[in-house]
Amino acid sequence: MQKEDITFALFEISNAVNTTSDLDELFGKIHLSLGKIVDTQNFFIALYDPDEDYIHFPYFVDENTVGMQGTGYYAVDNPGSMSLRVIRSGESLFIKRQSIIEYCQETKCEPSGPVAEVWIGIPLIIKGEVIGVLAVQSYTDPDRFSSNALNLLNSVSDQIALAIERKRAEEELIERERLISVLYKLSNALYITKDLDTYFQIIRDTLDDVIDAENFTIAVHDPENDVLHFRYSADRMDHTMQNPVFNVSNTSSL
Repeated sequence: MQKEDITFALFEISNAVNTTSDLDELFGKIHLSLGKIVDTQNFFIALYDPDEDYIHFPYFVDENTVGMQGTGYYAVDNPGSMSLRVIRSGESLFIKRQSIIEYCQETKCEPSGPVAEVWIGIPLIIKGEVIGVLAVQSYTDPDRFSSNALNLLNSVSDQIALAIERKRAEEELIERERLISVLYKLSNALYITKDLDTYFQIIRDTLDDVIDAENFTIAVHDPENDVLHFRYSADRMDHTMQNPVFNVSNTSSL
């Protein structure tokens, strides 16, 4: 492996922060760039939420596990997770099948997913805190990776963690700006609408800019009679909800 290849991969990853539109696209670019210096046939990026103690898999490419991308689990539910071991220790892990099985036997837990012949996990660390894990694995060849692959991934992990954190901060800023825009539009609408029905429609149209509000309902509670009055309803499947009144005790599913 040429030093120039690693440098170019790092350049591509750094540049991807400015050229990708969102995190999903950035993850794909990281995968593509790393594939030029190490085998990434089975590759994933996991992000960790310390407040919830939750591991999320926003990017997952794997020949044996279909549909994993976008899922996740609470750490307490998967003590046999190698990703969890990396997160807890904050250290890289190079481990083969037999050692994974022995670890699970010693800790009396089940392996998390199919057991690979060889697995490498690298912590993604920002300011001393583990924000996630980058991993590669092989289900067929225990010698697919060497210590050189581990060293390569370690050498680029800081750059990858920084790229992910910058893109997350960028998306959070955009989301805050969108929220402020929504609040401004709703506040301004109070002064230009003459009735509630018109305002309800503006609420729905405004929210539809930031979330899917195709099926949208506003219900007003009458505490004196303990009833819900459905003042506004836009529902693609149910056109009967405009203006009906329900006793609260009978509307547990609404």
